[in-house]
Amino acid sequence: MGKNHDHICALLSAFLFLLFCSPSASNAVEIKEVISTSPSWETFTNEDGSGLYHEVLQKVFALYGLPVRHIYANSGRSEELVARNEADMMVCDDVAAPPLELAQYPMYENDFYVFFNKDRIGPWRGIESLRDKEILSQPTYYSQNNFSVPVSVKDVSTGQQALAIIVLNRSDFYVDDLALINESIAKNTIPFDRNDFDIQKVGKRSYHPLFNTTERGQATREMFDKGIIQLHRSGALKAIYDKWGHQYPNFESYSTKSITLVADEWCPYNCAPGSRLPGFLVEIAQRIFSQHGYKVVYMTMPWSRAVHDVKAGKFDAAVGALRNDAQSFIFPEMELGFSQHGFFTTQSDWKYSDTESLLDKTFGTVRSYSYGKAIDDLIANKIINVEEVGSSTPFRMNIEKLTQGRIDFMIAERSVFSRYLKEHKLSKRIFYAGTPDLGEPVFIAFSPKKKTSKEYAKLLSTGIVKLRESGELARILEKYGLEDWQSRSM
Repeated sequence: MGKNHDHICALLSAFLFLLFCSPSASNAVEIKEVISTSPSWETFTNEDGSGLYHEVLQKVFALYGLPVRHIYANSGRSEELVARNEADMMVCDDVAAPPLELAQYPMYENDFYVFFNKDRIGPWRGIESLRDKEILSQPTYYSQNNFSVPVSVKDVSTGQQALAIIVLNRSDFYVDDLALINESIAKNTIPFDRNDFDIQKVGKRSYHPLFNTTERGQATREMFDKGIIQLHRSGALKAIYDKWGHQYPNFESYSTKSITLVADEWCPYNCAPGSRLPGFLVEIAQRIFSQHGYKVVYMTMPWSRAVHDVKAGKFDAAVGALRNDAQSFIFPEMELGFSQHGFFTTQSDWKYSDTESLLDKTFGTVRSYSYGKAIDDLIANKIINVEEVGSSTPFRMNIEKLTQGRIDFMIAERSVFSRYLKEHKLSKRIFYAGTPDLGEPVFIAFSPKKKTSKEYAKLLSTGIVKLRESGELARILEKYGLEDWQSRSM
C-alpha cells in the first residue's frame, strides 16, 4: 500500500511539473521530431553530433519530449530546405529573407572589430570613423546591415588577404571577429609596425535559428523561444556555453521585441543612427513604441534598398516615406511630419515661375524618391529631364554634379537640404529657387509582408495624438529647431 501510494504520488508530481513548469507546445500541428539543418561548423555543429548548437537544441526540445535530427548542408541549401518545409529550422544566421524569419532569441552572440592604419583614418571617432569608407570582409561575413553608417563592403578571399591590403595601405578597414583578426596577424608575412595600426570594436551581432512562416514553422519557433528562455532562467544553459568556450548571449536583452526602421539619412526627419539627435521621426517612434514594450532599431542605407527590403519583409518600416514612395506599404492614419520639396541651384538670381522656366534644364534626383505630386508628375510626364543617383550619400553626389555644371538644379526636401547646406557651409554657393510643390504628409511606412504592420501603424497613429496632447511632441521638435506642422499655416 505504501509503495503504491508513493508511486502514484511520484506520477502525480511529474504530471503537475509537466503541466505547470514546462513550456507548452502548440496543439495546432502534430510534431513528432524537429529537423535542424546547417553546415558542419567546428565546436558548433560537429559531424559526430556534438557541439554547442546540437547540445542546446537537444536540451530545448527535450522539454517537449521531442528528438532532434540534423541534416548537414551548406548555408544556401539549408535555407532552401527550411523554405521547402523539408527541415524545421536552420542554425544560425543574423538575417533572414521571406519566407524565413529569425527566432526571437539567439544561440550565439559575438563582437566584431576593425583593423586599420591610424595615419590613414585619423583620430578614432567610434562608428563615425567608418562612414563612407571601404570595409574589407571575408565573403558573405558582413554587409551594410551590420553597420549603422553608410559603408562600402568589399569581399576578399581570406582574412589574411584583407589584412595584407590594409598593411599595404590600399583600403580603409578590415572587419572580423577579434580572434580571426589576431589569427590573420599571426599568419601575415608582410612586415609592418604594429604601433602604426589599431583594432577597435565596432559592433555586436547575434545569430538566431531561422524558421518558416508556415503553421508548423511558427509552432516550432514558439517552442524554441519559450524553451531557450526557460533554460536560461533556470541556469541550465550557461554550462553548455562554458563547455564549448563560447560567449554566453545576453538572453534577457532579447525579451523586449524590436522594430527595425531603415532609410537613408534625411535630417532632421531621420539623422545619424546612435547620435544625440537621431531625427525627430526616430525619436517619435522610440517614445511611442517603448511605451508598448518595443525597442526601436534604426539603420541607414540607400533609399531604394530600404524600400525594396521593407517591401520584401526584411525590415519592419521605412522612415520618412511619402505615399508615392511606397504605395503598397501600410501607412498610419496620422502623419508624423510635413514635407515640401523644391529646386536648388548655384544661380542666385534664378527663381521658379512656371513650367516653361524648367524646360531644357537638367535636374539631379535620387533613385526611388518621391518629390510630392506636383514634381513627381513633371518627372513622370518627362516635362523635365532628370539624372538619378542611387548612392547612400545622394546629396554629396548631386552637389558635386551641380557645382561642376553637370546638372542645372537639384530637387530636394526644403528643410532637409537647407539644413545640410548650412551644416556644410554651402549656403552661399547653392540657393533655394522655389517650387510648385504645396507639400504633403510624411510617414513611417510599414512592410506589406509583415503581419504586425497594421498593429504598429495603429500604435503610431494613437501615439502621435497623445504626444501632441502631452506637449512631448513639441519638446522633441524644439530640439531640431522645428514646430508642430499642424500648428503652423501651410
